[in-house]
Amino acid sequence: RGVLGEPLLKLLHLLLAMEFKSAGGREVDLEELDDKLGMAPYLSPTVFNFYLPDHSPRGPISDASLVSPEGQLLTTPNVIGFLNGVASLVAHGLTSCRGGFGTREGETNCAAVDSGGHRVDGSLSFTPSSTQPDEVVDELSLLLTNGRLSSASRRIILGAYESERTATSAESALRLATELFLVSAEFHATNYVEPTARVRQPLAGGGINERGYKALVVFFMRGGVDSFNVLVPYAGCDGVPA
Repeated sequence: RGVLGEPLLKLLHLLLAMEFKSAGGREVDLEELDDKLGMAPYLSPTVFNFYLPDHSPRGPISDASLVSPEGQLLTTPNVIGFLNGVASLVAHGLTSCRGGFGTREGETNCAAVDSGGHRVDGSLSFTPSSTQPDEVVDELSLLLTNGRLSSASRRIILGAYESERTATSAESALRLATELFLVSAEFHATNYVEPTARVRQPLAGGGINERGYKALVVFFMRGGVDSFNVLVPYAGCDGVPA
């Protein structure tokens, strides 16, 4: 059985595997990782860790009496923060633009990010040792998933790489393939993954309301509630005690 990777270790894995180089040899400054990943160096919320050792997410893991400590960090904000950050790193270099992990100190000029006119504090410098698409994907698999890329994921990434290289350039295709690796299950966990035809069943008790739609809204409030800025419903509160 495998384990989930810790967000910070996954980020460091990416920086090392893809040969990150800082601009001008400067010290690497990664900002707001605790907000974006749920963990950052020297900022553990307790003396124990960033997550509980006995955390067991509801569903197949808890049903099997297993634990997944790192899974406690898989909140929606942390997942989105990680994916936005690595996508920005691959596409635009180390910057605070587009949800990146770079610092906001100084002039960033994020308005010019699409034209490359923004400030870049470093970039991924990896160059494949081959120009053959299948060998490029296999090399990325070795570096980013320890060669555990499933045949299904490999087929998707290879097809995307070939299409992008034909339409644009090998550099653009490499960036696209790297981004696809970073959203793959194989990058985020250490076990072997192979899709099956089995349909995932919804959790018992989830239910569907009569209106056919249900949304879960999560508020992560830091410090306290500002009573002058709290969302309240406009209607549908008749008979509800104040």
